[in-house]
Amino acid sequence: MAWRDEVTSMFSGRKDGKLWNDLYRGHPVTFEEHLFQSRRDFTVNYVLSHSTPDSTIIDVGCGAAPVVSRLLANDRDCIGLDYSFDMLRFSRDVLNQSQQHNAALLQADCQALPFPDNHFDIIVCLGVISYIQDYQPALKELYRIIKPGGTLIISFRNKYNPVLFDPIIGLKTFIKWLLRKHDEDHSVGRFLKFKAVRSDIEREGFEYLTHTSIGMGPFRWNGKTIFSHRRSINLDRAIDRLLNSVHLHRSLGKWLADVSLWIYRKPNKDL
Repeated sequence: MAWRDEVTSMFSGRKDGKLWNDLYRGHPVTFEEHLFQSRRDFTVNYVLSHSTPDSTIIDVGCGAAPVVSRLLANDRDCIGLDYSFDMLRFSRDVLNQSQQHNAALLQADCQALPFPDNHFDIIVCLGVISYIQDYQPALKELYRIIKPGGTLIISFRNKYNPVLFDPIIGLKTFIKWLLRKHDEDHSVGRFLKFKAVRSDIEREGFEYLTHTSIGMGPFRWNGKTIFSHRRSINLDRAIDRLLNSVHLHRSLGKWLADVSLWIYRKPNKDL
């Protein structure tokens, strides 16, 4: 399929694979580094506070192992799985550098996962569904392999963020709405509408637990950032603090934020 070839090319060592690897190196300098390191940190902290060393954990779409490496360093066993061989090579390099030589890394398609039913306590799946033309089969597989009572942490980039932080994109979107031009977007790496994703996740049987929103901004004009990376990061933190202080982070954050991160549970009724 064409989208599979595009994903393979996109995450190759020659293209964006190295960029994704470099995003997690060192203190964040760019807004994207801040964004994805914040996503990693929230995920790792959540998993550590909701698991034990005996928990079975997998990161589906592990990339260059930013989550896997942190969990292993904190006495959690975690399997890293990715579709891209190149990203798994980056993962192995990262884990070897931190002396985590025995970590399990697997190449597989998330639409056909090589695990038995009801196998994992926690599944991490960050950003993956945006890179699948039809992600519903992947959601079915995640539901199949997670234990009853198990936790799914899933994220994607929010379609409303560029509309609300870029007046030109917002105007173009409004005009399309007036003209009723609502073409379905199946592009690889697309931003998604959180209401649609939530409906699709719950259609498989998952129960909603909570969500968080990461990355308020950056402010843009016709696709170009207005402020420096440092100022954009500071503005993001200021908006985040403001929304929390007035108890609007959960309600407004899901519309404003770049990364939408949702946490679900597989019901115990499946026992």
